[in-house]
Amino acid sequence: MGARLGKGSTPPDLKVQVAGWRNKIRRESMALDRQIYGIRREEEKIKASVKEAAKKGNNDLSRFYAKELIRSRQALSKINVSKANLSSILMHVQEQLAILRASGSLQKSTQVMQAVAALIQIPQLAHTMKELSKQMIKAGIMEEIINETVESLEYQEELEGAADGEIDEILWEITAGQIGRAPVVIMDGILTPYPSREYVDSDEEDGEEREKVQSGLEALRS
Repeated sequence: MGARLGKGSTPPDLKVQVAGWRNKIRRESMALDRQIYGIRREEEKIKASVKEAAKKGNNDLSRFYAKELIRSRQALSKINVSKANLSSILMHVQEQLAILRASGSLQKSTQVMQAVAALIQIPQLAHTMKELSKQMIKAGIMEEIINETVESLEYQEELEGAADGEIDEILWEITAGQIGRAPVVIMDGILTPYPSREYVDSDEEDGEEREKVQSGLEALRS
C-alpha cells in the first residue's frame, strides 16, 4: 500500500499525473485503432487479389494471398489483445483515483502490473509502457515488474504460420467455393470435409507483386 494521505484529499500533482497516464493510454489505443483500420483496408485489397488470381487459375498466387490474409488476422488478434490490456490499465487507474479520493491511500494492483508487463513486450508500445511502469511504481499503484512475470506471458513477436487446411478454407470463403476446401462439417455424427476444388497450376512469376504486398502489410503490423 502506498503512502497515507488525508482522507478525502487528492494531491494536485498526483491528479495531474493520473490525467497524464490516461492521455498516454488513450493515445496508444487510438494508434492501435488506426493500425487496425489500415490492416483491414489492406485485407479488402487482398481479398480482391485472391479472386482475381483465382479467375486466372494462378494457384501459387492465390495461396500466397491467402497466407497473407491469415497473417493479417493473426496480427489483428494480437492488436485487439493489446487494446484490451490498455483498457484494463485505464479502468484500474481510474479506480485508483477514486480510492485515493475516498480513503486517502493508494492500493497496489496486480492486474495493472500484469497488463503493463504484457504491453512492454509489444515493440510499438514498449517505450510508453516502460515509462508508465516507472511512474506507477513510484506512485505505489504497482510493484516492480520482475522477469518471471514477463517470461510467463510468453509473447511471440513472430506471427504463426498458416496450415494448408486453413489456407484452403480461406480460399473457399473468399472465392465462394471456386477453389479451396470448405471447413469440416458434422453430418450424422461424422466429421466430413467438403471436397476440394481442383487448382490450375500456373508458371507465371509474381515475385514483384508478392514483395509489394508483404512490404505493405509488414509496415502496418509493425
